Amino acid sequence: MTKILAIDDKSDNLISLKAILKDAFPDSAVFAALTGQSGIDLALSEEPDVILLDILMPDMDGFDVCRKLKLDERLCDIPVVFLTAEKGDRNQRIKALEAGGEGFLSKPIDEPELIAQVRAMFKIKAANELKKTENDLLAKLVAERTRELRESELYFRTLANSGQHLIWTSGTDKMCNYFNIPWLEFTGRTMEQELGDGWTEGVHPKDLQKCVETYVNAFDTREKFSMEYRVHHNSGEYRWIQDDGTPRYNNDGVFIGYIGHCLDITHIKLAEEELKRSDFLLNRVFDLLPIGLWLADNTGRLTRGNPAGIDIWGAEPTVPFEEYGIFKARRLPSGEEIAADDWALAHTIKEGKTIRDELLEIDAFDGRKKIILNYTSPVFDDNGQMLGAIVVNNDITKLKQSEYEIIKLKDELEIKVEEKTRELKERVAELERFHEATIDRELRMKELRDEIEKLKNDKL
Repeated sequence: MTKILAIDDKSDNLISLKAILKDAFPDSAVFAALTGQSGIDLALSEEPDVILLDILMPDMDGFDVCRKLKLDERLCDIPVVFLTAEKGDRNQRIKALEAGGEGFLSKPIDEPELIAQVRAMFKIKAANELKKTENDLLAKLVAERTRELRESELYFRTLANSGQHLIWTSGTDKMCNYFNIPWLEFTGRTMEQELGDGWTEGVHPKDLQKCVETYVNAFDTREKFSMEYRVHHNSGEYRWIQDDGTPRYNNDGVFIGYIGHCLDITHIKLAEEELKRSDFLLNRVFDLLPIGLWLADNTGRLTRGNPAGIDIWGAEPTVPFEEYGIFKARRLPSGEEIAADDWALAHTIKEGKTIRDELLEIDAFDGRKKIILNYTSPVFDDNGQMLGAIVVNNDITKLKQSEYEIIKLKDELEIKVEEKTRELKERVAELERFHEATIDRELRMKELRDEIEKLKNDKL
Protein backbone atom coordinates (compact mmCIF):
# COMPACT_ATOMS: atom_id res chain seq x y z
CA MET A 1 0.00 0.00 0.00
CA THR A 2 1.33 3.40 -0.96
CA LYS A 3 1.61 6.18 1.61
CA ILE A 4 1.26 9.94 1.25
CA LEU A 5 2.39 12.48 3.85
CA ALA A 6 1.02 16.04 3.77
CA ILE A 7 2.76 18.72 5.88
CA ASP A 8 0.96 22.05 6.29
CA ASP A 9 0.40 24.31 9.29
CA LYS A 10 -3.19 24.98 8.12
CA SER A 11 -5.54 22.19 9.20
CA ASP A 12 -8.12 23.25 6.58
CA ASN A 13 -5.55 22.72 3.83
CA LEU A 14 -4.73 19.28 5.20
CA ILE A 15 -8.40 18.34 5.31
CA SER A 16 -8.85 19.38 1.67
CA LEU A 17 -5.68 17.57 0.59
CA LYS A 18 -6.65 14.40 2.42
CA ALA A 19 -10.10 14.46 0.84
CA ILE A 20 -8.69 14.82 -2.67
CA LEU A 21 -5.98 12.22 -2.13
CA LYS A 22 -8.25 9.65 -0.48
CA ASP A 23 -10.70 10.05 -3.34
CA ALA A 24 -8.04 9.80 -6.04
CA PHE A 25 -5.98 7.10 -4.31
CA PRO A 26 -8.43 5.06 -2.19
CA ASP A 27 -5.87 2.32 -1.60
CA SER A 28 -3.28 4.75 -0.23
CA ALA A 29 -2.75 5.76 3.38
CA VAL A 30 -2.70 9.53 3.88
CA PHE A 31 -0.91 11.05 6.90
CA ALA A 32 -0.92 14.68 7.96
CA ALA A 33 1.38 16.86 10.06
CA LEU A 34 0.90 20.46 11.18
CA THR A 35 4.59 21.25 11.77
CA GLY A 36 7.83 20.56 10.01
CA GLN A 37 9.33 18.55 12.86
CA SER A 38 6.23 16.40 13.33
CA GLY A 39 6.28 15.84 9.58
CA ILE A 40 9.90 14.63 9.74
CA ASP A 41 9.01 12.33 12.64
CA LEU A 42 6.07 10.91 10.69
CA ALA A 43 8.27 10.41 7.65
CA LEU A 44 10.76 8.43 9.76
CA SER A 45 8.06 6.24 11.28
CA GLU A 46 5.84 5.71 8.21
CA GLU A 47 8.34 6.02 5.31
CA PRO A 48 5.81 7.54 2.86
CA ASP A 49 6.07 7.26 -0.91
CA VAL A 50 5.34 10.96 -1.52
CA ILE A 51 5.58 14.07 0.68
CA LEU A 52 3.42 17.15 -0.03
CA LEU A 53 5.16 20.02 1.75
CA ASP A 54 3.88 23.54 2.39
CA ILE A 55 6.56 26.24 2.09
CA LEU A 56 5.26 28.93 4.42
CA MET A 57 5.24 27.47 7.95
CA PRO A 58 6.33 28.90 11.31
CA ASP A 59 9.45 27.69 13.14
CA MET A 60 10.71 25.57 10.24
CA ASP A 61 9.71 26.43 6.66
CA GLY A 62 9.30 23.93 3.86
CA PHE A 63 12.79 24.46 2.48
CA ASP A 64 14.43 23.60 5.84
CA VAL A 65 12.19 20.55 6.21
CA CYS A 66 13.12 19.34 2.72
CA ARG A 67 16.83 19.80 3.35
CA LYS A 68 16.58 17.74 6.55
CA LEU A 69 14.67 15.02 4.72
CA LYS A 70 17.22 14.85 1.91
CA LEU A 71 20.12 14.65 4.38
CA ASP A 72 18.66 11.52 5.98
CA GLU A 73 19.59 8.32 4.14
CA ARG A 74 16.31 6.74 5.16
CA LEU A 75 14.26 9.58 3.65
CA CYS A 76 16.36 11.07 0.88
CA ASP A 77 14.73 9.00 -1.90
CA ILE A 78 11.18 10.09 -1.02
CA PRO A 79 9.94 12.58 -3.67
CA VAL A 80 8.92 15.97 -2.23
CA VAL A 81 6.30 18.20 -3.89
CA PHE A 82 6.28 21.78 -2.60
CA LEU A 83 3.00 23.67 -2.09
CA THR A 84 2.93 27.46 -2.12
CA ALA A 85 0.38 30.24 -2.24
CA GLU A 86 2.69 32.41 -4.37
CA LYS A 87 1.57 31.34 -7.84
CA GLY A 88 4.17 31.62 -10.57
CA ASP A 89 6.99 32.73 -8.22
CA ARG A 90 10.14 31.77 -10.13
CA ASN A 91 12.47 32.31 -7.17
CA GLN A 92 10.36 30.02 -5.00
CA ARG A 93 10.56 27.28 -7.62
CA ILE A 94 14.33 27.63 -7.93
CA LYS A 95 14.74 27.55 -4.16
CA ALA A 96 12.49 24.48 -3.96
CA LEU A 97 14.58 22.61 -6.51
CA GLU A 98 17.80 23.62 -4.77
CA ALA A 99 16.42 22.28 -1.50
CA GLY A 100 15.91 18.91 -3.18
CA GLY A 101 12.24 19.05 -4.18
CA GLU A 102 11.03 16.99 -7.12
CA GLY A 103 7.80 18.90 -7.79
CA PHE A 104 6.01 22.19 -7.26
CA LEU A 105 2.31 23.08 -7.00
CA SER A 106 0.69 26.48 -6.52
CA LYS A 107 -2.28 27.15 -4.26
CA PRO A 108 -5.17 26.97 -4.75
CA ILE A 109 -4.30 23.41 -5.66
CA ASP A 110 -5.56 22.29 -9.06
CA GLU A 111 -6.91 18.81 -8.36
CA PRO A 112 -6.03 17.15 -11.70
CA GLU A 113 -2.52 18.64 -11.50
CA LEU A 114 -2.13 17.39 -7.90
CA ILE A 115 -3.25 13.89 -8.85
CA ALA A 116 -0.94 13.82 -11.87
CA GLN A 117 2.00 15.01 -9.75
CA VAL A 118 1.36 12.37 -7.06
CA ARG A 119 1.13 9.62 -9.67
CA ALA A 120 4.38 10.78 -11.24
CA MET A 121 6.02 10.83 -7.79
CA PHE A 122 4.81 7.27 -7.13
CA LYS A 123 6.63 6.22 -10.30
CA ILE A 124 9.76 8.09 -9.27
CA LYS A 125 9.64 6.54 -5.79
CA ALA A 126 9.18 3.10 -7.32
CA ALA A 127 12.17 3.71 -9.57
CA ASN A 128 14.18 4.95 -6.57
CA GLU A 129 13.26 1.86 -4.57
CA LEU A 130 14.15 -0.39 -7.47
CA LYS A 131 17.44 1.44 -7.84
CA LYS A 132 18.07 1.23 -4.11
CA THR A 133 17.20 -2.45 -4.03
CA GLU A 134 19.46 -3.18 -6.95
CA ASN A 135 22.23 -1.07 -5.48
CA ASP A 136 21.86 -2.68 -2.06
CA LEU A 137 21.88 -6.13 -3.60
CA LEU A 138 24.88 -5.30 -5.75
CA ALA A 139 26.73 -3.73 -2.83
CA LYS A 140 26.00 -6.76 -0.68
CA LEU A 141 27.18 -9.15 -3.36
CA VAL A 142 30.30 -7.10 -3.96
CA ALA A 143 31.04 -6.97 -0.23
CA GLU A 144 30.55 -10.72 0.19
CA ARG A 145 32.66 -11.63 -2.80
CA THR A 146 35.31 -9.09 -1.84
CA ARG A 147 35.64 -10.62 1.62
CA GLU A 148 35.71 -14.13 0.16
CA LEU A 149 38.26 -13.35 -2.53
CA ARG A 150 40.18 -10.62 -0.63
CA GLU A 151 39.16 -7.86 -3.02
CA SER A 152 39.78 -9.96 -6.10
CA GLU A 153 39.88 -7.59 -9.08
CA LEU A 154 38.92 -10.38 -11.43
CA TYR A 155 35.83 -11.25 -9.43
CA PHE A 156 34.86 -7.60 -9.07
CA ARG A 157 35.03 -7.09 -12.83
CA THR A 158 33.06 -10.26 -13.46
CA LEU A 159 30.38 -9.07 -11.07
CA ALA A 160 30.38 -5.51 -12.42
CA ASN A 161 29.87 -6.73 -15.97
CA SER A 162 27.05 -9.12 -15.09
CA GLY A 163 24.28 -6.56 -14.54
CA GLN A 164 22.71 -3.62 -16.28
CA HIS A 165 24.33 -0.99 -14.09
CA LEU A 166 26.97 1.23 -15.63
CA ILE A 167 29.86 1.00 -13.18
CA TRP A 168 33.05 2.99 -12.85
CA THR A 169 35.82 3.31 -10.28
CA SER A 170 38.40 5.98 -9.56
CA GLY A 171 41.60 6.18 -7.55
CA THR A 172 42.75 8.66 -4.94
CA ASP A 173 43.85 11.03 -7.71
CA LYS A 174 40.20 11.46 -8.82
CA MET A 175 41.03 9.87 -12.17
CA CYS A 176 38.80 7.01 -13.32
CA ASN A 177 40.64 3.71 -13.63
CA TYR A 178 37.87 1.31 -14.63
CA PHE A 179 34.58 1.19 -16.55
CA ASN A 180 32.53 -1.97 -16.84
CA ILE A 181 31.39 -3.47 -20.12
CA PRO A 182 27.78 -2.13 -19.86
CA TRP A 183 29.25 1.40 -19.59
CA LEU A 184 31.45 0.89 -22.65
CA GLU A 185 28.57 -0.63 -24.61
CA PHE A 186 26.30 2.23 -23.54
CA THR A 187 28.72 4.94 -24.68
CA GLY A 188 30.20 3.07 -27.64
CA ARG A 189 33.71 4.05 -26.51
CA THR A 190 36.79 2.06 -25.55
CA MET A 191 38.31 1.70 -22.11
CA GLU A 192 41.32 3.76 -23.24
CA GLN A 193 39.06 6.63 -24.32
CA GLU A 194 37.21 6.70 -21.00
CA LEU A 195 40.10 6.30 -18.53
CA GLY A 196 41.35 9.29 -16.55
CA ASP A 197 39.01 12.17 -17.30
CA GLY A 198 38.29 10.98 -20.84
CA TRP A 199 34.76 10.04 -19.81
CA THR A 200 33.92 13.76 -19.53
CA GLU A 201 34.08 14.01 -23.34
CA GLY A 202 30.75 12.20 -23.48
CA VAL A 203 28.98 14.41 -20.95
CA HIS A 204 26.55 16.93 -22.42
CA PRO A 205 28.20 20.39 -22.54
CA LYS A 206 25.37 21.93 -20.53
CA ASP A 207 25.77 19.34 -17.76
CA LEU A 208 29.56 19.06 -17.67
CA GLN A 209 30.41 21.81 -15.16
CA LYS A 210 27.83 20.76 -12.58
CA CYS A 211 28.74 17.11 -13.07
CA VAL A 212 32.45 17.67 -12.44
CA GLU A 213 31.82 20.04 -9.52
CA THR A 214 29.53 17.51 -7.82
CA TYR A 215 32.12 14.77 -8.24
CA VAL A 216 35.07 16.87 -7.04
CA ASN A 217 33.23 18.34 -4.04
CA ALA A 218 32.06 14.92 -2.88
CA PHE A 219 35.51 13.46 -3.45
CA ASP A 220 37.19 16.14 -1.35
CA THR A 221 34.82 15.52 1.57
CA ARG A 222 34.63 11.73 1.12
CA GLU A 223 30.84 11.89 0.84
CA LYS A 224 28.37 9.93 -1.20
CA PHE A 225 26.81 11.75 -4.10
CA SER A 226 23.96 11.29 -6.52
CA MET A 227 23.54 13.34 -9.67
CA GLU A 228 21.76 13.27 -13.00
CA TYR A 229 23.35 14.25 -16.28
CA ARG A 230 23.26 13.46 -19.97
CA VAL A 231 25.81 11.16 -21.60
CA HIS A 232 26.39 10.59 -25.30
CA HIS A 233 24.89 7.20 -26.19
CA ASN A 234 26.17 4.83 -28.86
CA SER A 235 23.03 5.61 -30.87
CA GLY A 236 24.22 9.19 -31.34
CA GLU A 237 21.73 10.75 -28.92
CA TYR A 238 22.23 11.98 -25.39
CA ARG A 239 20.57 9.90 -22.68
CA TRP A 240 19.98 10.73 -19.03
CA ILE A 241 21.70 8.68 -16.35
CA GLN A 242 21.61 8.79 -12.57
CA ASP A 243 25.10 8.44 -11.17
CA ASP A 244 25.46 7.37 -7.52
CA GLY A 245 29.02 7.53 -6.21
CA THR A 246 30.34 6.02 -2.98
CA PRO A 247 33.78 6.31 -1.32
CA ARG A 248 35.78 3.05 -1.26
CA TYR A 249 37.96 1.89 1.63
CA ASN A 250 40.17 -1.15 1.98
CA ASN A 251 40.07 -3.60 4.87
CA ASP A 252 42.26 -1.26 6.91
CA GLY A 253 39.85 1.64 6.44
CA VAL A 254 42.16 3.50 4.07
CA PHE A 255 40.43 5.53 1.37
CA ILE A 256 41.20 4.08 -2.07
CA GLY A 257 38.88 6.08 -4.34
CA TYR A 258 35.27 5.95 -5.50
CA ILE A 259 32.90 3.51 -7.12
CA GLY A 260 29.91 4.67 -9.11
CA HIS A 261 26.72 2.92 -10.18
CA CYS A 262 24.70 4.50 -12.98
CA LEU A 263 21.22 3.84 -14.31
CA ASP A 264 19.63 4.96 -17.58
CA ILE A 265 16.71 7.15 -16.44
CA THR A 266 15.84 8.61 -19.84
CA HIS A 267 12.35 7.10 -19.70
CA ILE A 268 11.69 8.86 -16.39
CA LYS A 269 12.93 12.17 -17.76
CA LEU A 270 10.79 11.79 -20.87
CA ALA A 271 7.77 11.05 -18.69
CA GLU A 272 8.49 14.17 -16.63
CA GLU A 273 8.81 16.28 -19.78
CA GLU A 274 5.60 14.84 -21.19
CA LEU A 275 3.85 15.67 -17.93
CA LYS A 276 5.16 19.23 -18.13
CA ARG A 277 4.04 19.56 -21.76
CA SER A 278 0.62 18.17 -20.94
CA ASP A 279 0.26 20.54 -18.01
CA PHE A 280 1.35 23.47 -20.16
CA LEU A 281 -1.05 22.56 -22.97
CA LEU A 282 -3.92 22.08 -20.53
CA ASN A 283 -3.24 25.43 -18.90
CA ARG A 284 -2.97 27.20 -22.27
CA VAL A 285 -6.25 25.72 -23.50
CA PHE A 286 -7.87 26.61 -20.19
CA ASP A 287 -6.68 30.21 -20.43
CA LEU A 288 -7.50 30.69 -24.13
CA LEU A 289 -11.05 29.36 -24.11
CA PRO A 290 -13.41 32.20 -25.15
CA ILE A 291 -16.10 31.00 -22.73
CA GLY A 292 -16.01 30.97 -18.95
CA LEU A 293 -14.74 27.74 -17.41
CA TRP A 294 -14.59 26.94 -13.69
CA LEU A 295 -13.22 23.89 -11.87
CA ALA A 296 -14.59 22.51 -8.61
CA ASP A 297 -13.35 19.65 -6.44
CA ASN A 298 -15.58 16.81 -5.29
CA THR A 299 -16.63 18.80 -2.22
CA GLY A 300 -17.97 21.58 -4.41
CA ARG A 301 -15.17 24.04 -3.70
CA LEU A 302 -14.44 26.23 -6.70
CA THR A 303 -10.71 25.94 -7.23
CA ARG A 304 -9.99 27.88 -10.40
CA GLY A 305 -11.52 30.01 -13.12
CA ASN A 306 -10.15 30.87 -16.56
CA PRO A 307 -9.73 34.51 -17.72
CA ALA A 308 -13.03 34.47 -19.63
CA GLY A 309 -14.89 33.22 -16.56
CA ILE A 310 -13.24 35.80 -14.32
CA ASP A 311 -14.22 38.54 -16.79
CA ILE A 312 -17.84 37.37 -16.79
CA TRP A 313 -18.13 37.42 -12.99
CA GLY A 314 -15.71 40.28 -12.38
CA ALA A 315 -13.73 38.20 -9.85
CA GLU A 316 -12.36 34.72 -9.15
CA PRO A 317 -14.36 33.55 -6.11
CA THR A 318 -12.72 30.26 -5.09
CA VAL A 319 -15.21 29.41 -2.37
CA PRO A 320 -16.51 26.18 -0.81
CA PHE A 321 -19.96 24.71 -1.32
CA GLU A 322 -21.27 26.42 1.82
CA GLU A 323 -20.53 29.90 0.45
CA TYR A 324 -22.45 29.69 -2.84
CA GLY A 325 -24.72 32.36 -1.39
CA ILE A 326 -22.27 35.05 -2.56
CA PHE A 327 -23.45 34.39 -6.12
CA LYS A 328 -26.59 36.31 -7.09
CA ALA A 329 -28.69 35.43 -10.14
CA ARG A 330 -32.21 34.96 -11.46
CA ARG A 331 -33.61 32.35 -13.79
CA LEU A 332 -35.05 33.64 -17.04
CA PRO A 333 -37.70 34.29 -18.11
CA SER A 334 -39.35 33.68 -14.70
CA GLY A 335 -37.05 36.03 -12.75
CA GLU A 336 -36.87 33.49 -9.89
CA GLU A 337 -33.97 34.18 -7.49
CA ILE A 338 -31.54 31.25 -7.16
CA ALA A 339 -30.98 30.02 -3.60
CA ALA A 340 -27.48 29.10 -2.43
CA ASP A 341 -28.23 25.36 -2.46
CA ASP A 342 -30.17 25.51 -5.74
CA TRP A 343 -27.29 26.39 -8.06
CA ALA A 344 -26.68 23.96 -10.90
CA LEU A 345 -23.23 23.18 -9.49
CA ALA A 346 -24.78 22.28 -6.13
CA HIS A 347 -27.04 19.72 -7.81
CA THR A 348 -24.15 18.39 -9.88
CA ILE A 349 -21.97 17.86 -6.80
CA LYS A 350 -24.77 16.37 -4.68
CA GLU A 351 -26.53 14.31 -7.32
CA GLY A 352 -23.97 13.82 -10.10
CA LYS A 353 -26.32 15.51 -12.58
CA THR A 354 -25.39 17.30 -15.79
CA ILE A 355 -27.34 20.54 -16.24
CA ARG A 356 -27.34 22.20 -19.66
CA ASP A 357 -28.14 25.68 -20.99
CA GLU A 358 -29.64 27.21 -17.88
CA LEU A 359 -30.59 30.81 -18.82
CA LEU A 360 -29.63 33.20 -16.01
CA GLU A 361 -29.33 36.90 -15.34
CA ILE A 362 -26.37 37.33 -12.96
CA ASP A 363 -25.15 40.15 -10.75
CA ALA A 364 -21.40 40.19 -11.40
CA PHE A 365 -19.07 41.16 -8.55
CA ASP A 366 -18.07 44.33 -10.40
CA GLY A 367 -21.67 45.58 -10.38
CA ARG A 368 -22.61 44.62 -13.94
CA LYS A 369 -25.65 42.55 -14.84
CA LYS A 370 -25.18 39.89 -17.47
CA ILE A 371 -27.17 37.16 -19.16
CA ILE A 372 -25.43 33.80 -19.40
CA LEU A 373 -26.07 30.20 -20.37
CA ASN A 374 -24.94 28.07 -17.45
CA TYR A 375 -23.74 24.47 -17.89
CA THR A 376 -22.42 22.06 -15.24
CA SER A 377 -21.12 18.52 -15.51
CA PRO A 378 -19.52 16.06 -13.07
CA VAL A 379 -16.07 14.60 -13.76
CA PHE A 380 -15.53 10.94 -12.87
CA ASP A 381 -12.42 8.77 -12.74
CA ASP A 382 -12.11 5.36 -14.40
CA ASN A 383 -13.77 3.75 -11.38
CA GLY A 384 -16.80 6.01 -11.48
CA GLN A 385 -15.70 8.09 -8.51
CA MET A 386 -16.45 11.79 -8.77
CA LEU A 387 -13.27 13.83 -8.96
CA GLY A 388 -15.07 17.15 -9.16
CA ALA A 389 -17.07 19.16 -11.67
CA ILE A 390 -16.77 21.80 -14.36
CA VAL A 391 -18.91 24.88 -14.84
CA VAL A 392 -19.24 26.56 -18.25
CA ASN A 393 -20.55 30.13 -18.54
CA ASN A 394 -21.46 31.49 -21.98
CA ASP A 395 -22.02 35.25 -21.87
CA ILE A 396 -24.92 36.01 -24.24
CA THR A 397 -25.65 39.50 -22.93
CA LYS A 398 -24.98 41.19 -26.28
CA LEU A 399 -26.99 38.55 -28.11
CA LYS A 400 -29.96 39.11 -25.82
CA GLN A 401 -29.62 42.86 -26.18
CA SER A 402 -29.74 42.41 -29.96
CA GLU A 403 -32.84 40.25 -29.60
CA TYR A 404 -34.47 42.92 -27.45
CA GLU A 405 -33.60 45.56 -30.07
CA ILE A 406 -35.13 43.41 -32.81
CA ILE A 407 -38.30 42.90 -30.76
CA LYS A 408 -38.50 46.65 -30.10
CA LEU A 409 -38.09 47.43 -33.81
CA LYS A 410 -40.71 44.82 -34.68
CA ASP A 411 -43.18 46.38 -32.23
CA GLU A 412 -42.50 49.86 -33.61
CA LEU A 413 -42.95 48.59 -37.17
CA GLU A 414 -46.27 46.95 -36.29
CA ILE A 415 -47.52 50.24 -34.82
CA LYS A 416 -46.53 52.12 -37.96
CA VAL A 417 -48.20 49.50 -40.16
CA GLU A 418 -51.38 49.82 -38.12
CA GLU A 419 -51.30 53.61 -38.47
CA LYS A 420 -50.76 53.43 -42.23
CA THR A 421 -53.49 50.83 -42.57
CA ARG A 422 -55.93 53.05 -40.69
CA GLU A 423 -55.02 56.05 -42.88
CA LEU A 424 -55.47 53.94 -46.01
CA LYS A 425 -58.88 52.73 -44.87
CA GLU A 426 -59.98 56.31 -44.26
CA ARG A 427 -58.85 57.34 -47.77
CA VAL A 428 -60.65 54.40 -49.32
CA ALA A 429 -63.85 55.27 -47.44
CA GLU A 430 -63.58 58.87 -48.62
CA LEU A 431 -63.11 57.75 -52.22
CA GLU A 432 -66.07 55.44 -51.92
CA ARG A 433 -68.24 58.30 -50.66
CA PHE A 434 -67.04 60.53 -53.50
CA HIS A 435 -67.73 57.77 -55.98
CA GLU A 436 -71.26 57.26 -54.65
CA ALA A 437 -71.92 61.02 -54.77
CA THR A 438 -70.69 61.18 -58.37
CA ILE A 439 -72.89 58.30 -59.46
CA ASP A 440 -75.93 59.84 -57.74
CA ARG A 441 -75.37 63.19 -59.56
CA GLU A 442 -75.07 61.46 -62.90
CA LEU A 443 -78.33 59.59 -62.31
CA ARG A 444 -80.14 62.81 -61.46
CA MET A 445 -78.74 64.53 -64.58
CA LYS A 446 -79.97 61.65 -66.71
CA GLU A 447 -83.42 61.90 -65.16
CA LEU A 448 -83.50 65.66 -65.92
CA ARG A 449 -82.46 65.06 -69.53
CA ASP A 450 -85.12 62.40 -69.87
CA GLU A 451 -87.74 64.75 -68.38
CA ILE A 452 -86.73 67.59 -70.75
CA GLU A 453 -86.86 65.24 -73.70
CA LYS A 454 -90.32 64.12 -72.68
CA LEU A 455 -91.58 67.73 -72.39
CA LYS A 456 -90.24 68.46 -75.85
CA ASN A 457 -92.06 65.50 -77.29
CA ASP A 458 -95.34 66.50 -75.54
CA LYS A 459 -95.26 70.00 -77.11
CA LEU A 460 -94.81 68.59 -80.50
